Amino acid sequence: MKSYKLNIIQYLVLILGILFFIISIYLGIYFKFKYFPISFFIIILSFMLIPIILGHYAARKISKLNFENKKNRKKTIIGLYLCYISIFILLFQVVYTSLLPFNYKIDVELIDTPNNKITPEILQQTKKALSKRMDKYGVLFKIEEINYNIINIKLRYEEEPEVEMLRKFIEGNSSLSFHLVHKDNDSLIKNISDTNFILPEGFKCIKTYKGNQTVIVKTNPELVDNVEEADANTDPQTNLQIVNVTFLPEGKERFAKITENNIGQRLAIILDSVVYSAPIINGPIKGGQIQISGMENYQEAKLLEIVLNSTLPCKIKITGLYNIE
Repeated sequence: MKSYKLNIIQYLVLILGILFFIISIYLGIYFKFKYFPISFFIIILSFMLIPIILGHYAARKISKLNFENKKNRKKTIIGLYLCYISIFILLFQVVYTSLLPFNYKIDVELIDTPNNKITPEILQQTKKALSKRMDKYGVLFKIEEINYNIINIKLRYEEEPEVEMLRKFIEGNSSLSFHLVHKDNDSLIKNISDTNFILPEGFKCIKTYKGNQTVIVKTNPELVDNVEEADANTDPQTNLQIVNVTFLPEGKERFAKITENNIGQRLAIILDSVVYSAPIINGPIKGGQIQISGMENYQEAKLLEIVLNSTLPCKIKITGLYNIE
């Protein structure tokens, strides 16, 4: 019985060893040995401990049973060797990519306002949020403090960076809010160009994402931010780019009440003062999840995902981008 169990463990160690070896080679090809997140290494290493522990356990058990045929340990030894080789490959990627020289430098200034003074805590939170964004951006980087309100980001680019996209990526601080649309929105919009048109009290006009329509929404939002997680994806039915947003527990409860109390009305999803969509509320939404659509491509949806997942504690702006090679 013990021999049967040990055989299962040995096969498991061998299979996992082969799997991790393939993963390590694939990641090297995927990142082209130019960038490798340390977080990837830690996650993979933690999973790799499973076959390593099982392998050493099986090897000791086989030795104690005094099996005459050394081939009984062969599968375990091969599995362990593959795991150790995989660790070496991954560690090499981490060390090698960390030694690559930087060729771009970005100066970032934290904006000090009367309502949001820059403090050491704000500075550290900003560094953490920017680090989270740069990890997702897929380039080698290093963030340094230059002054109480100046951060320096050094990057390694293989090609010339898209400055405008990089600016949106770093400076973006998307504020997600939900506003009820005026019940007579369609009829009011028809008269909006009239010189005698008066906007209803407590409402404001917001342009849609494409900029070709206007929506009249309540000035005060029903819900602001409360985002726990955002995930960019492609809608399998429409093939359009979407971002799935999950609320924090407080936001989930609040959103359920909003949708329950306003069935039949339209709710505008506004991001950075732009209406992405304004669907009709057909019933209470208690799952705490919504979809944002309207992005032109996956890159744009991914940018939105990253920005929503790493909100900055203050406004920032890029004051300089330099080639340092």
